[in-house]
Amino acid sequence: MADPTAVKTGAVSRDERARTARRLDLLGVLERAVKTVLLYPPSSPQPGEFRARLHARLTGYLEQEGAFIVQSRAGALVSGDAVLRGEAGGEESLAGTLARDGVRRVAFLPGLTDGDLAAFLEAVRAAVTGRGAGEDLAAALWLAAPKTVRWETIGELDDSAVENLEAGLRSGAGRGFGAGAGADFAAVVRAEGGGIPAGAGAGRAEKEEGGAAPASADPAAGRGAPGEPVPLEAARILGALADLSGEGEALAACRREAEAFDPEAAVGGILLELVSLEDEPEGFAESCGLADDYYDRFVERGRFAAALRLRRGLAAREAESRAASAFDRADRLDEILLRGAQAQGTARLTGALDAAGADLEAGTLLLADLPDACVPGLVDALGRLDRYPARKLVCDALAEKGARRVDDLAPGLSDKRWFVVRNTALVLGRIGGERACALLETAARHGEEAVRREAVTALARLAGPESSRILRAVLADPAPLLRLKAVRALAERADAESREAIAARVLAPAFRRLPEPEQAEWLSALARAGGDAALPAFRTLVEPRFLRDWGARRLLALRAVAALGDASGPATRAWLEELLRGRDALRRDEAERALARRRAREGGAP
Repeated sequence: MADPTAVKTGAVSRDERARTARRLDLLGVLERAVKTVLLYPPSSPQPGEFRARLHARLTGYLEQEGAFIVQSRAGALVSGDAVLRGEAGGEESLAGTLARDGVRRVAFLPGLTDGDLAAFLEAVRAAVTGRGAGEDLAAALWLAAPKTVRWETIGELDDSAVENLEAGLRSGAGRGFGAGAGADFAAVVRAEGGGIPAGAGAGRAEKEEGGAAPASADPAAGRGAPGEPVPLEAARILGALADLSGEGEALAACRREAEAFDPEAAVGGILLELVSLEDEPEGFAESCGLADDYYDRFVERGRFAAALRLRRGLAAREAESRAASAFDRADRLDEILLRGAQAQGTARLTGALDAAGADLEAGTLLLADLPDACVPGLVDALGRLDRYPARKLVCDALAEKGARRVDDLAPGLSDKRWFVVRNTALVLGRIGGERACALLETAARHGEEAVRREAVTALARLAGPESSRILRAVLADPAPLLRLKAVRALAERADAESREAIAARVLAPAFRRLPEPEQAEWLSALARAGGDAALPAFRTLVEPRFLRDWGARRLLALRAVAALGDASGPATRAWLEELLRGRDALRRDEAERALARRRAREGGAP
């Protein structure tokens, strides 16, 4: 781990020493957060814990100081007078990555969100782990576009320029933070310390920072030789000219047009044009491969809207090719579209949906656009998702797509993780149908009560003899809550088999050992399900054959009389009226209450 040491000792104020120590501490927490992101997989809790710690420290600092600026200098991570040495300059460190990829300074602004901090750390991870494939931190930041993080890709400034910059941030002074793009960067950080103006996409071609601007759709393209400044993005030049011009309407219009420019849409549009216009088979295959690769990149970085536009554009070109009998081209495009719905593609998409700050609205549209072949991959994803919004989104998609491929949901019921089985049961309950009922029977016998509860809830919503048969088996479940769910559902169906099953349980000796509230629920369910047909069972409970049984059963008999208030039928009413003339005062009282409830339920009929 790095050995943080502060430099620039001397006659400095106590406040300045405290500020330097605080910056040094922040640099250390930042470096540890980066290392954790590089060491652990995204599914591990450690990166999230270190990011939360870093976000809390940064938030406190930003509220007081206005911005936290970090740069790489001489192989160390630097912020003002604080220098983090040791391992900080290593090849896979933040300082080394900043220096290698030409990102000279990074500014974290007040209002920093956890989502933007996560996007920044993910961009660093992508740049380090994808180094062999040509990944670049500037490009990764450009795609991530964190709104409360700014960066600059011009040549490294000298120490005095950095000191002036930070002094200006603290004092709120005007311009004068160095020449060229450095002054623009300082002005933007200073002006936007409290937030980002509407329409300013942080990192999108760095048009608001005065940083290096890509001359092409590739953010890594267009950089000059090492040490040479990169031309400012066109929107900033137009904006500067409009400010200086007395007649700046045309230039202002150009500036608005430039600010509305969407790089991702432009990249997708260019790729679709290449696919459409390429006639040679080799060139067409290469263009398709490029489009396929960019689709994956958009998904991995959570750019679901860009991925959806590209996907729909490829689908339109596939249809055009098939209509023109260009079947080879159509098959190649169809292969790209289908690959996004296969295991690796759905894993990539669901992983991005599970990230903090994911655009779930655009992700929902992208999921809906996938073919039904994605169902197995989505079932598998249920075991990897950590966040409830992502799980709900996937369950919603499975309920819609799984209705056409119910058997593809079966592996979710045999998963060793109980929560996967529970979510699968939830989806099956929303789908319904005989096949869903048959699969839910497995979940209704699961060893985990939470799984059985979800299965019973689903079965209670599904009508038909198959669901009733499974619910009758649940009447013997060891969990009281599940027994009551089942008996209530069966009472509403009022079929002969269910009535007989409930009556058999009520008349069994074990029924007397149930708690009184549960006994009352069962007796009410029997009355509702059976009506006059259940009267023999109630007579057995109320009129014991042997007097020696009466003392132990009297309270149960009184509860049975009370439950008949929920029954229908003339025979039941006649028997209650007969009990009114009996010698047992307690039975007379319960019979009177039961008849009153019947009259109220039937609209006051005598």
